[in-house]
Amino acid sequence: MLRGVPLPDGVVRASSVNVMVSDQEVREVSERLGWPSIRTAFLPKTDARGSVGASRVRVAVLVQLADGRYRVVRRMLAAAGLPCFSLHRVSYGPLELSALGLRDPGTHCALSPQDLLKLRAAAESGLAALTLKRQCVA
Repeated sequence: MLRGVPLPDGVVRASSVNVMVSDQEVREVSERLGWPSIRTAFLPKTDARGSVGASRVRVAVLVQLADGRYRVVRRMLAAAGLPCFSLHRVSYGPLELSALGLRDPGTHCALSPQDLLKLRAAAESGLAALTLKRQCVA
């Protein structure tokens, strides 16, 4: 993903990728990166059918992107042979969504003037958004 993944609408590259195979690794990465909402992530205990497969390994993948194309993270993972069963955005540029009270899907809030300044500065510098994935990998 760091070298680029060819998709039908062009090549997409991740700025950084962290693969975590245990809940402990998720906590350690969240502390190292300073993203407290990652700590609440968990690795799925079952596969998509609701059963535990002996040959399945469950991993969490934290991907940093500057590209917001349609379903780009899912398509990148699929191109790498990794099915994505759950997807959670951790931040949008410099704004951590849990700090804004946006932990649940469909929630929204008004941004403060300081948050708007942070977003404008990030857009001008090309700062990427972070996305956290929880997935089962065969």
